[in-house]
Amino acid sequence: MGVEPDLRHLKTTLGMDILRCKAPSMVGKEMYVYLLAYNLLGGVM
Repeated sequence: MGVEPDLRHLKTTLGMDILRCKAPSMVGKEMYVYLLAYNLLGGVM
C-alpha cells in the first residue's frame, strides 16, 4: 500500500476534501490538526 491511498482515505474520512486555508503555512497546520484529531479519535475508540 502506498501513501496516496492512505491520504485519500484520511481526506474522505475526515472531510478534508476542501482545505479552508489559503496560505501554505496554514494549510500545513490545518492538515496537522486533522491528523491529530484522527489519532485522538482512534485512541478513544
